Amino acid sequence: MELREYNGWENKFTWLVHLHLSSEECLMNEMTSLVANTPSGYPMGKLVEQWVREALTNWHMHVPDRYRAYDGYLRLLAWDGVSSALAYAD
Repeated sequence: MELREYNGWENKFTWLVHLHLSSEECLMNEMTSLVANTPSGYPMGKLVEQWVREALTNWHMHVPDRYRAYDGYLRLLAWDGVSSALAYAD
């Protein structure tokens, strides 16, 4: 996997995370508020990672009429994909 500059960003993962967390104004405002109201010295990447994990879990659990037998596996799959991107984002 190549981790090099992508569209002017540090790498593709950084670009993807930024793209998805800033593409809607309300989501961008949430991220801005989250970071702005956090004490300096706290790792912002970890904070965003925690927020995304909670949002994915809440989103998945509120899908009506879903087939529930695979909930745990699908939640892990979604989180593994997202956490991989977050791990490489700068």
